[in-house]
Amino acid sequence: MATLKETLTLLKLDGLEVSDSLLQAIGESCNKLVEIGLSKCSGVTDEGISSLVAQCSDLRTIDLTCCNLITNNALDSIADNCKMLECLRLESCSLINEKGLKRIATCCPNLKEIDLTDCGVDDAGL
Repeated sequence: MATLKETLTLLKLDGLEVSDSLLQAIGESCNKLVEIGLSKCSGVTDEGISSLVAQCSDLRTIDLTCCNLITNNALDSIADNCKMLECLRLESCSLINEKGLKRIATCCPNLKEIDLTDCGVDDAGL
């Protein structure tokens, strides 16, 4: 019988309170994830995202909508670990900028969708 670790590919925690240790545990326990939804989750930090993506390199969709503690450090970790990324939602992540997005664009050649609504990023930087 297959375990959750071997079969779980999609996890949506939208709106929940999460911690760095929870994201680390998810990464260790669910490393077959291809999609994670963290939209409107409070407590999502660069450290938590870094520990998650270090274990979940198959992620293709990451939703960080309204995770307003996220900075370019999280984008660097995503770029370094999630080479198959296709969709990144960053709406209202106001601490990111063009530098972090450039890393994503450079390292994630399969990226098809990115949501930058209300991020303060302008088209001149892109």
